[in-house]
Amino acid sequence: MLTLHIYDHCPFCTRVEIVLSHFNVPYERVLYHYGEGTPDWNPEGGPVKLMGKKMLPVLELENHTMMGESLDIVAYIFKKYGGGAVLEEKDYSTELREWEKNFKLFKSKLCRPRIIQLVHLTDWSDERDVHYAKTKYQKMGFDYEEAINDTENLVRNVNSQLVELDGIIKRYSGKNGGNLGMEDIQLLPNLRTLTVVKHLKWPMDLKRYLMKSFEKCILNGCELYFEHVK
Repeated sequence: MLTLHIYDHCPFCTRVEIVLSHFNVPYERVLYHYGEGTPDWNPEGGPVKLMGKKMLPVLELENHTMMGESLDIVAYIFKKYGGGAVLEEKDYSTELREWEKNFKLFKSKLCRPRIIQLVHLTDWSDERDVHYAKTKYQKMGFDYEEAINDTENLVRNVNSQLVELDGIIKRYSGKNGGNLGMEDIQLLPNLRTLTVVKHLKWPMDLKRYLMKSFEKCILNGCELYFEHVK
């Protein structure tokens, strides 16, 4: 069996879980503390012991070879387990990229202060995990208090953007025969992260797309966060 070394909350890790689940490939999930492997906490441990870097996901093959970089892993899974399937762009790739530019900043401000509260996840189960994340992003200029105080405005903007995304998905629904595309593996992990936020209004078709896409992932332990909204 394959072993997938991941952080639960990491969108790059979720990409790989989506593809493994899509092709019904059995795998073992191994979860890591987000703060481990830093100079202040077991610098040679955590994910560092896998490939010498604090970086996940890492896919461990049956022969214990380690493979990093999410898109390289995805390409490997498609080639080995996809039965001739090709990972290609869908008809709405250009329109979706424009949408994502506007979505990115709002999503970060809503999700970063909330995802670290999911202490039932291994990722955040030690206070050092939260400290590492907050320090990392504060050094990059992120203001956690400001983001929380701006919740009402952020939710209003994201609700509007979800309606827009719902329209994009519906306009092109079925045009790729239900095949998994590059857009799906880039978009779905970010939508999964967004499920941690209270008071969002998910349009019916968009939520159906999200739930359907994660049916198999959930069985493998990659849950959506609706039950833990903050």
